Amino acid sequence: MPGQEAVPAGPHRDLLTALHRLYRLAGPPGLRKISEEIRDSDEFDATLNRNLISSILQGKRLPTALQLDSLARYFASLAAHAGDPKEESRQLTELWMRTQVDPKTIAAAFTPATSVNEALRAASATGDPAPLIKLCTNAAPDRVLKVLGALHERQWVAFAKEVKNSFAETFEPRGIPHLVSEMRLTERYRWSGENILTRFAATRRATESAELVRLFSATGQLGDVLTIMHASFMHAEIAESARLYCAVIEADLRPWTIEDNRGRSPISTKKLVGFAVALTEIGHEASLAPAILQWTPAHRGFQGLTVAVELNRLGYKRQADALLKEALRRGGVRQAKDYLTSEDVTSEDKELFLQVMERNEEPVEPDERMRSFNPQSRDFKSFDIPTEWR
Repeated sequence: MPGQEAVPAGPHRDLLTALHRLYRLAGPPGLRKISEEIRDSDEFDATLNRNLISSILQGKRLPTALQLDSLARYFASLAAHAGDPKEESRQLTELWMRTQVDPKTIAAAFTPATSVNEALRAASATGDPAPLIKLCTNAAPDRVLKVLGALHERQWVAFAKEVKNSFAETFEPRGIPHLVSEMRLTERYRWSGENILTRFAATRRATESAELVRLFSATGQLGDVLTIMHASFMHAEIAESARLYCAVIEADLRPWTIEDNRGRSPISTKKLVGFAVALTEIGHEASLAPAILQWTPAHRGFQGLTVAVELNRLGYKRQADALLKEALRRGGVRQAKDYLTSEDVTSEDKELFLQVMERNEEPVEPDERMRSFNPQSRDFKSFDIPTEWR
């Protein structure tokens, strides 16, 4: 029976006391005997290996209701001075129910593992990788790699996956760059670093992702900066993506100036439009055009123009003008012509595009060639970008 420091007074200790009473009255039998006789009998609904039985008796693990029933009835069947096995099981189950509404007591009863071997034994006994995850949380990379190596040796593939997935949720931002760098030096985990950054951006708050971006920027790992920002676009709420962008800009970084040599999945037009609206509402409208065009490179066609048209449709005319001007400045008239001749663009969108083209913030007369342009005619001999936009 564990002491008060291991299992303090409360529902869990009451349950453990009653279970140990039956255990002592039963002999007590050895752990192997308990495990084998429960396994070999048809009377019990749950089997337990000896490591799990040991963890339960030491107060390191709460049994499930079926596991408790198996133990209670097994001990009662061996004890000369115990009550009816079913009645003993019923009484213990009532005590067990009280533990389910006292999470603080349960948490206090578990002693965290302090070594890789202890964590492996605990995970094996409980069928839960939680002890391994806890041991890795904010740990030095060498400990993390030792845990992953041990899981690889045992071929515990599911546990290894859960442990690796946990890093993005459990590590403080300051610990991620060192962990990612060390994992990339190990051939087996070369691509795990990218997954950590993607999951971090997808699951953490914008302020935490911004802190991680700052750390990577300080060490010159600018490709990782873009990985985090791209993952935020792809997986986080669009408002969080906008907040992350603003935080990065306020930290004197200009993400659109970073050269990106990694192939990334395209971001949908719908998300980019939502991002532009969110940037406007936050008060970073000045960053809208370069931010949008960062994720709409020339080889992806005229997506930047499409976003401008959608903004115009939603009533964000000033933002649409700024984005279209910058897109055409970078892509030239060829991009505009491609847009207007594309069979994938509706006539309505082509008309909206020309409306944006005809608008100008400066008090100048619209270009007559643009005013008379008919998108259905596909006659581009006289079509050109207004001089003011070049």
